[in-house]
Amino acid sequence: MILARDGLIASEASHLPFGSHIGPRTSGVGALTDLQERMINLIRREPSVTIARLGDDLGVTSERVKIALNKLKRVDLLKREGGRKKGIWVLRST
Repeated sequence: MILARDGLIASEASHLPFGSHIGPRTSGVGALTDLQERMINLIRREPSVTIARLGDDLGVTSERVKIALNKLKRVDLLKREGGRKKGIWVLRST
């Protein structure tokens, strides 16, 4: 089950609007989810890591990885430089 923005519990099969926040939220950028924190740690160690590899290493689907990455990109914590095969992930220094 997933806790949606309004605090209601929704199944993973439900269709939340794109960009809906799932997980803890605080003011400003908001708290990172456990998945996002683990993704950032993997990206720090290997900036050229692929979405498929992130999913395999974290035990989640590529789609879950894409959703988490999109949130990080929307709040300007992460960007992709270069192409999808030869590119790297760049973390904003905090």
